[in-house]
Amino acid sequence: MKKTAMILVLAMGMTPAVFAQLGSGNGDSSPESSVSMAKSALRSEKEEKAFSLFLKAAKKGNPEAQNMLGKCYENGIGVLQNDREAAVWYKKSAYHGYADGQNNLANCYMHGTGLGKDDRLAIKYYHMAASHGSVAGAYNLGYCYETGYGLPRNKNAAMYFYKMAARKGYTLAESRLRQIER
Repeated sequence: MKKTAMILVLAMGMTPAVFAQLGSGNGDSSPESSVSMAKSALRSEKEEKAFSLFLKAAKKGNPEAQNMLGKCYENGIGVLQNDREAAVWYKKSAYHGYADGQNNLANCYMHGTGLGKDDRLAIKYYHMAASHGSVAGAYNLGYCYETGYGLPRNKNAAMYFYKMAARKGYTLAESRLRQIER
């Protein structure tokens, strides 16, 4: 049966990836598939469709979808802009260990966006994000060390985190390093 379906798919000119996105016919697609389709909808400027697909995957516990749903709420993409709702979804993503969700939650705490301003929690989540591979988290933590935001100024620590982000091609970190090293 699977061979017949694959032959039919190829004969119709569909790639296996497109066929997989069609799902099993019961309306239940995986959260990962929903995220992929949501990103495609965003690229096609179908914001409401992207939002609904991110919401579907986020409700199933997908941390990337939860983070993207936070972005949708933060920026009014496919939904009315709502900072509190953005923070709720960033928090869910962060609790699942998703690095970008941790960085975005730290930003909320840093600026008091959607929840109370809390320097200690901002630093905590920037550390978590950087340790989980977020280049933006590493950059933001470097910035905190450079400026003394939420912790004592520490040029060496700032350079360490800027270098971490710069190694991954984060141009803002490269720029900050050049300014510090002068």
